[in-house]
Amino acid sequence: MGAFDARVLPVVAELSQAVSDRAADVPHAERSLRLAVTLLTKGFLQHLPRLHHVPAFLPLWQAILAALERAIKVRGALLSFPLQ
Repeated sequence: MGAFDARVLPVVAELSQAVSDRAADVPHAERSLRLAVTLLTKGFLQHLPRLHHVPAFLPLWQAILAALERAIKVRGALLSFPLQ
């Protein structure tokens, strides 16, 4: 669980913010966000049989859902902007 909390979730949050802000200091942030979300979801699903028995599963699940929701909203906002 520490890998999700300490490493993957912060990366997804940081990249979501960078994409949302259209940060120039984070090149290819949108692609990196897609890769980070893929890592998060695949890693979580791979370890789900072991994780769902852990007492701290519910807070982790809620944090993952929140991170995914933010990434989806950022992606949706990008699609609504006109291309320049």
